[in-house]
Amino acid sequence: MELSQAINTLFSVRKFLDVPVEWDKIGKILDAGRHAPSSGNVQNWRFVIVRNPELREQLAVAALKQHWIANAPIIIVICAELDKITHYYGERGEKVYSIQNTSLAVQNMMLTAHALGLGSSFVSAFDENEVIRLLGIPGNARPYVIMPIGYSDDQPNPNLIHYELENMTYFEGYSTSKRVSSMDNTSWSWRYGDKARDAIVRAAGKAQSKIEKSAGEKSFQDFIAKIRKAFSRK
Repeated sequence: MELSQAINTLFSVRKFLDVPVEWDKIGKILDAGRHAPSSGNVQNWRFVIVRNPELREQLAVAALKQHWIANAPIIIVICAELDKITHYYGERGEKVYSIQNTSLAVQNMMLTAHALGLGSSFVSAFDENEVIRLLGIPGNARPYVIMPIGYSDDQPNPNLIHYELENMTYFEGYSTSKRVSSMDNTSWSWRYGDKARDAIVRAAGKAQSKIEKSAGEKSFQDFIAKIRKAFSRK
């Protein structure tokens, strides 16, 4: 699976098949987390693998009774050790950088799991003290994410909508007056390749009737030709 496909099709899995996960795949997932970037290269993430069914159920209860978590054959709890990052970066290191580092590792791991044909989920709602107790996590570390992993028996939500870039992107400052316009977004999206190109051409096609009324059919076809030519240069 190509990276762009993995990113565009990744979703949170909450139903898992009762099928064991191969250790070589778990190793690849962990290694993907290990290779994530981190603040000052401190690499302060730590991974706790949980297979025991009873402990998996206890973690599910600690995660505000989200019992579906226990159905995953593997749970990885991603923690962060705080000593080194706090030594270098103080309070911001503990409260910001440590969370960022962990999140970068988890994203790598989830995308790798997806590319390997597995499903996963990012669970951050849990009783931290209970997870610490269950896993014997030392005082210099904190658990940030519970990530169940297994073969998916779930489907992505068909009603899930991703906002367009123009709804969340600004130029030169955070202001609605500086928001990326639709045409700016179109120009930017050319860099995303064939999928974005085809989507934009389809969107342009929806405006065909309006353009034909004001400029004629030949002008519209010329307009589409210019768009395709612009894409071919990117």
